[in-house]
Amino acid sequence: MELKNRINLYISGLNIVEKIILFNITVYLLPFVLKTVLFLFNIKDLDYVSWFTISADLSELIFKPWSLLTYGFIHGSFSHLFWNMLILYYFGNILINLFGDKLVKKLFLTGIIAGGLTYVFSYNVFPAFKGVNSIMIGASAGVMSVVFFLCSYNPNYILLRAGRVLSLLIIILVLGRLSNFIPIYEATGLIVLYYIIYILDIAGFKTFEQKNLGISITILFICAFLVIQDIIQIPIDNSGGHIAHIGGALWGYYYSVKNNNGSGDLVNSIFSYFKRNKRSKPTFKSKKDNKGFDQKKIDEILDKISDSGYDSLTKSEKEYLFKVGKDDH
Repeated sequence: MELKNRINLYISGLNIVEKIILFNITVYLLPFVLKTVLFLFNIKDLDYVSWFTISADLSELIFKPWSLLTYGFIHGSFSHLFWNMLILYYFGNILINLFGDKLVKKLFLTGIIAGGLTYVFSYNVFPAFKGVNSIMIGASAGVMSVVFFLCSYNPNYILLRAGRVLSLLIIILVLGRLSNFIPIYEATGLIVLYYIIYILDIAGFKTFEQKNLGISITILFICAFLVIQDIIQIPIDNSGGHIAHIGGALWGYYYSVKNNNGSGDLVNSIFSYFKRNKRSKPTFKSKKDNKGFDQKKIDEILDKISDSGYDSLTKSEKEYLFKVGKDDH
């Protein structure tokens, strides 16, 4: 019981992004554990994973409608899981600081569904996919919805200020890895090299970069590249995956626009369908609804985050922003 209580206490202390990541890791490891158990008892492997993957064939999808969501929690390899969760952790926590857990949870889950619907629609409409038997897995559509929500909300949000050398490493890492040009081991090595240089720079060593030659990498730059590379790679490889990415990205953009306009009725209606005995509450508020808060001060804090990052905020500014997000939800 003590171990169970410790586990429950640990999980209760996680935010929604960390809980999603923990759940995805558990789902990824579970088949390996079950395979070992089946082997020890000399039981033939069971094809249970297929019940949770999404199929483009409507005759299959109709018998497992839950797969529109469950496919997003299944990953085919460690690198597939690692990169999805890494990107979700970074961008998801930024959104949590701005809007709270509820928005991120709904955005991620509905982003997966939007990507799945886009995938199924495309494979049943476009002649290029006629007769193709395809299945899809992965949380990429949900992750893309999170990234593009933030991009739509603040396209000039600065992800990183870097000198010439760091900028080059980051561009190689982000563009190369997301284009599948850089294997997981080389990408991981670049991350380690980046942090070594970063730590040395904080310690006072100039390493070999000059700040006046540095650049600021905004989220708009990353999102523009993601859309372009997904469109280009549709006829080359993993067509369904790239189409789902675009579906998730469009959903994130739409969700952000609705949020900024002060209406999230479509999203709330989807979730309220599963809450028959509860009246759904509005998820979002417009800027005019922030009663008791100084909108000018909020804008100044958001501008500061855009210019220097969240860590540049004072303790009082962080607390103020948290109260605004909590009030909205």
